[in-house]
Amino acid sequence: MKKLKSDAELFLESIYGERAEEYLIIINSMINYVKERILNKRNEFDSNSPISKDYIYDTLKFGFNSIPYNKEYGGFELPYIIYIIGMEVLAYGSPALANILWASNSVIDGLHYFGSNLQKEYYLKPLLKGDKIAAIAMTEPTGGSLIEYIKTKAEKKGDQYIISGKKVFITNAPIADIFLVFANTSNGITAFIIPSNVEGLKIDKPIRKLGLRGAVFSEVSLDNVVVPIENRLGEEGEGINIARHIFIGGRIIAAAIALGIGDAVLDQVYQYAISRELGNHKLIDFQILKEKIANSETILQAGKIYTYYVAYLMDKMLRQELNELASISKLFTTEGVLNISNEAISIFGGYGYTDDLNIHMYWRDVKGLTITEGTSDIQRLIIQHELKKRM
Repeated sequence: MKKLKSDAELFLESIYGERAEEYLIIINSMINYVKERILNKRNEFDSNSPISKDYIYDTLKFGFNSIPYNKEYGGFELPYIIYIIGMEVLAYGSPALANILWASNSVIDGLHYFGSNLQKEYYLKPLLKGDKIAAIAMTEPTGGSLIEYIKTKAEKKGDQYIISGKKVFITNAPIADIFLVFANTSNGITAFIIPSNVEGLKIDKPIRKLGLRGAVFSEVSLDNVVVPIENRLGEEGEGINIARHIFIGGRIIAAAIALGIGDAVLDQVYQYAISRELGNHKLIDFQILKEKIANSETILQAGKIYTYYVAYLMDKMLRQELNELASISKLFTTEGVLNISNEAISIFGGYGYTDDLNIHMYWRDVKGLTITEGTSDIQRLIIQHELKKRM
């Protein structure tokens, strides 16, 4: 992880000057945590069984998800870029574990910016302390990335809502304590905070998947779930704005997780290249391999510079102003690291196709990142739409 640290150091020093030193101490502590607690569990976490809650809570309590949020509620109030580098570091150790924290962060982010004081006290504080795990329940069988077509219904009756519907591919659903559910009211899409133990909320068994396996997901059914009006997040009809706010941050997080995967892949490729012999030559001596490594490093560094810059802007601009930049970050970085991972399998040859080295785990994991939080094609549509406004 030496290279990952030096990459972050170069960028932070260029932006923050002398203040970068305190941020680098924090990043170094995260690197040490991942080395000591997570790195040797990387392959164990690549399974279709949930990662142990002990590891999840331990990582949450360490503070990865608390970095950019207000101290008043248990956050550290550090620059958003420190959080993004932290997710990159965590993904180096385990992309699946990083995915779990990302899903929980989606709810944290919504509560932090749109929650009432009571909601922040009762739900946000335990999440930032690492006492609770959250899941965002938005995707539906017929809706995919189109939140406008949500069919889950929320009918208002007096001072409460009755919610019924079905959600799919909900990361953390089998382990979540709190759900942020999006449903359709008479005034449009609205968000609701729902504890996992309420009557009528059913969590189906985990769905087996190709990558990010330790971060389990499942279907969630709501059958006449009663939700008090106090648990509505924001106003009726504000759900689309809340979702878009969360998505913009989420796309940058997806890019950060992809960067962590890219860091891990390139480290393994380089170590393999300097140790593997063909005839009387090391693999690294062959010109074609040098070119492949250089191409991978170029993609990775371009992704880092762009993603770090967008993360820096998160503290400087309104979230909606970063819609296009966040989509570019996710699109370029996830697709780029997918190519890096694919090339790595080829470089490892037959070994790359086996479970012994498990280099294919990274390809499987980053493939998932090109789909979640809006597929690559959705990102292209967003980029084109934002470009059209300026033409």
